[in-house]
Amino acid sequence: MIAKIVGILEDLEEEFATVMTNSGVGYLIHCTKAALMNTTIGESISLLINTHYKEQKGIQLFGFASKTEKNFFNMLQSVSGVGSKMAMAIISHLSAQGIINSVHTKNALEFSAVPGVGKKLSERIVLELQSKISKIALYSETTNNQYTEPSIRRDAILALTQLGLNQLDAATRVNKVLEENAAHTKEDEEGNLSVTSLIKKALQQ
Repeated sequence: MIAKIVGILEDLEEEFATVMTNSGVGYLIHCTKAALMNTTIGESISLLINTHYKEQKGIQLFGFASKTEKNFFNMLQSVSGVGSKMAMAIISHLSAQGIINSVHTKNALEFSAVPGVGKKLSERIVLELQSKISKIALYSETTNNQYTEPSIRRDAILALTQLGLNQLDAATRVNKVLEENAAHTKEDEEGNLSVTSLIKKALQQ
């Protein structure tokens, strides 16, 4: 099974990329928009890969910009009615962060805006992903529902590792957000980020 491909972006057609590796083999990869962002033909590209095999289509490669994207790709396909093509379309349309936001706010309309995703399916996606995302410590933000810095730091790092980041990367991102937050707020307001806000900002790092 192919887990990662690093090479030169040789060709690009819509959401498909041809990546030429040092071994001389070119791979046709179905990529998310984020995976192809800021990359042009002739430049180096690194993609995390999910390998699928179907009798009629053979081996298909799906490329992602991050482990978070790859995890959401698998998570979306656990929902009845969502296949690999639709999962890619949802990730490309909403992004990993957009999926988190839409599920967190129970905004099924965001999913139904994706071609091929009807009202019932979008509602099913929100419902089923809520239970999955809740297991990785994504908590609802409510007015006056704030946590102390040590507590949200621990919970945010746990959530990020469950989303696919390694412990060091998750801790680095969270620490950076907390430092930036402290630099822009008064001393007595430090740590007033909620868990969800901290996770969202850490994913944007």
